[in-house]
Amino acid sequence: AAHELQRYLYLLGPAPAAGDDDDRRRDEPPTRLPVLLELGGSNGVLVAPSESRKALFLLAGPLTADSLAHDFLRQSPDLEGWQPLPDDAGEHDHIIHTSRDGRLAVCHGATALATKYAVFSLLESLGVGFRLHGDALPAPRPAAALITALAQHGRAAWSPGVVNRRGIQPFHDFAEGPDQWNADEYKLHIDQLTKLKMNFIGFHTCARSPFALARSEVW
Repeated sequence: AAHELQRYLYLLGPAPAAGDDDDRRRDEPPTRLPVLLELGGSNGVLVAPSESRKALFLLAGPLTADSLAHDFLRQSPDLEGWQPLPDDAGEHDHIIHTSRDGRLAVCHGATALATKYAVFSLLESLGVGFRLHGDALPAPRPAAALITALAQHGRAAWSPGVVNRRGIQPFHDFAEGPDQWNADEYKLHIDQLTKLKMNFIGFHTCARSPFALARSEVW
């Protein structure tokens, strides 16, 4: 999740200078990007931010009331009304909370997977569109514009409610169906499902058809 957030923040930032390799820009984000720190849960691991960073993004998994991570967030003067997820939160529930100045963003999930969902929710709030066939990225913006967008975000929670299984069931019987996908396309679609906060993929074909005999190779 940290690598994904770092990569997308790089793509959303200022456009590369003339002569820069844009493919390298997309595939190899440089180390000068904001460090993404992972706050520990019950073990209370906390890494201090670097003084040189413009903004700080924290990824927080399950937090206990007596953890150092929870105390750090609760005492932060810029996180008004910080509250972790309740103990009975669902396994996919998550919270995104940004500071008033946009220089601190917290992605907090009830589980490691929910924390990853929080990262993608944050990116959506910055204008990234996730589709089954790929991503839709807004035009690059200066770092200051991204910080302003974060400052306007505030606090938002997401929960699937009782819908714990979300996904797709593509049909093999159509020309654009999975029969025509290669290995890379399978990987792409499954990766995109995670970004869309989906966790299921099924494969459908018809056992009988009014226009054909019964098929014995039904999956």
